[in-house]
Amino acid sequence: KRATQHPQNDDTHLFPSTSHSNNSMSQHASMETYQNNTAASFIDDGKYQDAIASLSNSIRDFSGYEEWVTSSCCESCDGAKVLSLDQCMLCNQDTFKEDGTPYLYKTPIRIPTESNVICGKKKHHDIISAIMVFNLALSHHLQALESVTPRDCEFYLQKATILYELAFEIQKKEHFDSNYVFELAIINNLAMIHQRQNNKTLANQGFRHMLSILMYLVDSGRNVQCGRLEGFHYNVSLSASSTRISTENVAGAA
Repeated sequence: KRATQHPQNDDTHLFPSTSHSNNSMSQHASMETYQNNTAASFIDDGKYQDAIASLSNSIRDFSGYEEWVTSSCCESCDGAKVLSLDQCMLCNQDTFKEDGTPYLYKTPIRIPTESNVICGKKKHHDIISAIMVFNLALSHHLQALESVTPRDCEFYLQKATILYELAFEIQKKEHFDSNYVFELAIINNLAMIHQRQNNKTLANQGFRHMLSILMYLVDSGRNVQCGRLEGFHYNVSLSASSTRISTENVAGAA
C-alpha cells in the first residue's frame, strides 16, 4: 500500500522572515516534535511508507529554519539544560531478548514534548534534525526487511545507509553530549546492513567500533542506564565468535 502523498507547502510559508522571534522558532520546533513523534507511531505500527513520507516533508520544512535560528534562547528556557540524544532515547525503552538472532535496533526516537529540545536554540534544532534523520533511516531499514523483491530491498538499504551516516555526521559535527547510545544504535544497524549485503569486512569494522565504545563506557565508569546495551554486547559477541570460527576453519584447511 502506497503512502498518502502530502501536498507541498507554498514557498512563501516554508521560510520565516528575519523578523520572526525565537518564540516563533520554538513554536516551529514544537510542530516538528509533534510530526516526528507521529512518524514514530507509524514506525511502531509497521506503516513505514507513511513514516517515510511524513519525515521527509518534516525534514525539508525544518531545514529551512536553520538560517534563522540564533545562538540565544527564548526567555522561557534561558539557561536551561538541553535534553541530550541519549536522554531522548532513554524515554523510549527497548527490550532485548536473546533468541540466537542478531540484534537490530528498531525503536524510533520520540522527543519528550515537555523537554527543552523543543526550544528555538541552534543546538536544540540540530538535535531534532539528528533524531528525525535517524527515524527516517530506520523507516527505510525496516521497509527493506519487508520488501518483496531483492531490488526493492537493496534500494531501501542503500537509502538507510546514507541516512544513518548523515545522522551520525550531524551529531559528530555538533559535538553533542551523552550520545553514546545514539552512536551505538547507528553503528549497530549499519553493521547489520553490511552483514545482510554480505560485506563482512565493513560489518566486522562496525562491530569492533561498537566494542571500543562499550569498553570506553565501562572503563570511564559512565553509568548508561539502558537495557538495549545488552543487545549491542550480544552482537559484538556474535561477531567475535563468528570471526574466531572462520579463522579456525581457515587454519584447519591450511
